[in-house]
Amino acid sequence: MKALTTRLLALNPNAGDVNPQNGSYAANQDSGQEYSVQAVRCKRPGCAKIGMSIDGTGSTKSFQNGVPAIAGYALRALGGSISKVDVDLWKHGDEDCGEEPVQLVQSGTVEQAIDAIGTIQYQGGGDLEETHAEQVQRLLDVTAWGSRITYCRNVLLMFLTDDTKPLKSGKSMGQLGAEIKAKGVKLILVCQSTDYLQELVNAAGGFLIPISNDPNTAEIQKVMNSLCNTMTKMMTSVGGTIPMSAIVA
Repeated sequence: MKALTTRLLALNPNAGDVNPQNGSYAANQDSGQEYSVQAVRCKRPGCAKIGMSIDGTGSTKSFQNGVPAIAGYALRALGGSISKVDVDLWKHGDEDCGEEPVQLVQSGTVEQAIDAIGTIQYQGGGDLEETHAEQVQRLLDVTAWGSRITYCRNVLLMFLTDDTKPLKSGKSMGQLGAEIKAKGVKLILVCQSTDYLQELVNAAGGFLIPISNDPNTAEIQKVMNSLCNTMTKMMTSVGGTIPMSAIVA
């Protein structure tokens, strides 16, 4: 941010007087001028926080080879593009059937998460739709997301083998997706495309990887490349113009 401030002061060296207590510049109230601002480009984020949940119901048995394969590829792709990856891994089911979510890994490494995925026993379930959206909302609310946007990236990765039931709160999938996007979290759903799930992905500006027991690695690579490119880029500019007082006051 020092480079950004220096640039701004160079644009208007007479912006105002220096505050003797903290050395900041007071904006010149008479000028009323506005300046376009260029943000500093960052080569690579320092960390990624991944909140991840896998459908542990019996319906996932049909994908018991594909789930760990896709998860391993996705996690290692993130690990290869970002300095430190921190994973919270959950298993969830249908809460309407008494299948409460269980956290398997907290703040673990990529390899710890991959090992834990291999221990999951898929059982229960049976409904055509399950409470997946409740788990999405839970992870969005309870995960300790990184707050330093110039340093850390946030990813919500969900493996679902059936459609989701509506949220009990009455919130729509579009509203949930918008909430994910507003928090600066990138959503990846590994699932079958349904109206509800596609609405969620679209509203979040996320990605959908088709679930398969024999996954197409080229398709997964394409999604992960796109995600990693998005995550390793910084804004090159702040849209529009910003009053000098809002930056240096």
